[in-house]
Amino acid sequence: MFVCTCFCWTWSDGYERQMLVFNGSYPGPRLEANWGDMLVIHVTNELTNNGGLINTTLSDGLYGPLIIHGPATADYDVDLGPIFMTDWYHQSAFILWAQSGMYGGFPVRHNAVAPNGLINSTKNTFPCDDSDDPACLGTGKRSETVIQKGKKYRLRLLDAQADG
Repeated sequence: MFVCTCFCWTWSDGYERQMLVFNGSYPGPRLEANWGDMLVIHVTNELTNNGGLINTTLSDGLYGPLIIHGPATADYDVDLGPIFMTDWYHQSAFILWAQSGMYGGFPVRHNAVAPNGLINSTKNTFPCDDSDDPACLGTGKRSETVIQKGKKYRLRLLDAQADG
C-alpha cells in the first residue's frame, strides 16, 4: 500500500482549516488485513517544511481505521465500516497547547471547548450565519445512516477524540 502525506485545506464542518492528512482525506485511508497478515506500508512525505518523521501525538495527528479480519463471531447483514467520533478544533493543536497555559513545569490549564464534534470525521455543521471569518464557509453536512428494520448491522465505533 502506498500512502502520501500533504498539508491540505479541509472543511469537515464548514470551517476551513489546514491539516496534515494522508492521501488528501480526513480521516486517513482504511487499512485492512487478515488475521496473521504482515502489513508493509510505504509512505511518501510530500511535506515541504517537516522533518523525516510523519507522526504526532497531538490532536492534529494522522489517523485512520485499521481493520483486522479474524474469525467472525457475530452474524450481521450490513457492515457499516468504521465510524469515527472526533472533536474538531478550528485552531491547530499547537495553538490550543499554547492557550492551555502549559509553560515549563507549571501548567495552568483551561480546557478549550471544541466548536464541533464530528461523527465519521467528515460530517457535521458549524453555524457561520453570524461569522465574519472568511474561513467559516458553512458548507458542512450532518452524518446520516439509514437503518432498516429486521437487518443486523455491524458498527465499528472508533473514539478518536483528543478531549474525550
